[in-house]
Amino acid sequence: MIEKSTVREQYAAMPDSELLTFAQEERYKLTAGGLAVLKEEFIRRKLDPVIFEQSDAVPDLLQKVHVSTTDNADHFTAHNWSYALEQKEKGNSNAFIIGGLLENGLEEADAQLLLGQMEQRCKQRLKQAEQDKLTGGVIFISGIAVNFLPYSPTANRLAYIIAWTAIIFGALLLIKGLFNRSRFKKILKHIESEKHH
Repeated sequence: MIEKSTVREQYAAMPDSELLTFAQEERYKLTAGGLAVLKEEFIRRKLDPVIFEQSDAVPDLLQKVHVSTTDNADHFTAHNWSYALEQKEKGNSNAFIIGGLLENGLEEADAQLLLGQMEQRCKQRLKQAEQDKLTGGVIFISGIAVNFLPYSPTANRLAYIIAWTAIIFGALLLIKGLFNRSRFKKILKHIESEKHH
């Protein structure tokens, strides 16, 4: 694991603007210790700590997931998130999921934090799925439409390649959006159900 002193030195070397950007974009990826050091640096520089009071929602998985390079570090790895989401999709309880996360080497406080962030994460993934579905549908239909446009004989081959690329890419994106939409709606339903028990 990285020493706190090393992390502290890295933060201290950053200009204010870079540190603010880092805190805004990367704080979700930090361990509890790393986040504490970052907050200390904000206090030391007398920077507004309001950024840490904002929602701790975890951004889109594809862009923001943090894969730990240490075996039992207290990071939320892709494996931790994948496990928690799969178990919640199956309808397993929070207690069951926490037990599994503890077996995977996560501390109990971090496991609780991960579960606390799950609903917001799923809502963001659901929103992304809706966007994928819409974008995929538009690209798919555009590809079909290009097939019906009149071409000159020299442009025919290129138009054909573009049209079929759009059709295939659009179809894949549409299918991905529909699958993820169904999946995250199901997970959110299980989360909501557990809240009322």
